[in-house]
Amino acid sequence: QYYVEYGHWPDFMGDGLFLDELRQAQLLAVLTAKDETNNPRNIVFFEGKTAQQHGWKQKAFGGGFHPVSGAYLDPWGRPYRIALDHDYDDQINSPYPQDAYGDRIHSKVIVWSMGKDGQQGTASNPQVRRGSDDIVSWD
Repeated sequence: QYYVEYGHWPDFMGDGLFLDELRQAQLLAVLTAKDETNNPRNIVFFEGKTAQQHGWKQKAFGGGFHPVSGAYLDPWGRPYRIALDHDYDDQINSPYPQDAYGDRIHSKVIVWSMGKDGQQGTASNPQVRRGSDDIVSWD
């Protein structure tokens, strides 16, 4: 919806990648109307719950917005990874280029979590998702 409203993506580095907590929090600040520079109409494009503190690990959060950084965390406390179609060709480089989909995914936005183990892909190959515990928005 952000793209429809403004005609471009909120892309701070020009690569469409939001893979770490800091960059992903920047994107979420735009989408939750907390960044008026990049969302001057203050439209809320994304809503979510506040992350819960893990009982098994003091000061660790997961499953929502981190209360300090503002990043959106998976259930295991890591930021979801997000990629946008920054060159507007309706394709995104796959984070798993050796998977069945090949090196490009036909989409405007993809989101994924590295799963419980916190490692992308399988133990023997981070470029393959099949057989891993990773969770993806495409398939």
